[in-house]
Amino acid sequence: MGKPDPRLVTGREPMAVIIRRRMPVSLPPLLSHALRPTVVTFVLVKSRARASNERGEAIEGPTSEDIRTLLSGLTYANRFVIVERLDVENDEHYMQAYLEDNGTYRLEYREGAADTHFQTSSRSLGLVFQTFTKWLYRLPGWRDSFTWHSWPGESDGRAVDRAGEI
Repeated sequence: MGKPDPRLVTGREPMAVIIRRRMPVSLPPLLSHALRPTVVTFVLVKSRARASNERGEAIEGPTSEDIRTLLSGLTYANRFVIVERLDVENDEHYMQAYLEDNGTYRLEYREGAADTHFQTSSRSLGLVFQTFTKWLYRLPGWRDSFTWHSWPGESDGRAVDRAGEI
């Protein structure tokens, strides 16, 4: 494993990202470069956060694998996971996933004041996990997979992730 990209190492916490690329074999060379999927694997690094779920389970300094485990455990008897930042001035910095009755995940984040509270929804647990992990490690682009709406916002209950998964 090489050195972590210095742009991904913050002064607040150490982190590293390993990026692997797989080349599709069925595409011509000119298209394969543009359409090549990127697989991102996050190294297990403790964060300055606390994660909890509806059952009351709490993890101090959760890793991306801890977040994956908590999100995978969402059921109609254990509907939410909240991750709170501990490295900020107040306790209004968090991300939350909530399992709706129709099987979609409502995703919320707040960055302090009430006017920085946003929501979206998705049927893709993978996208929800990816967004949580990028947010947790302060990686750029964590908002990009979704269209976010101010909280409380009008919602028709449909998922709105940008990958087209409804």
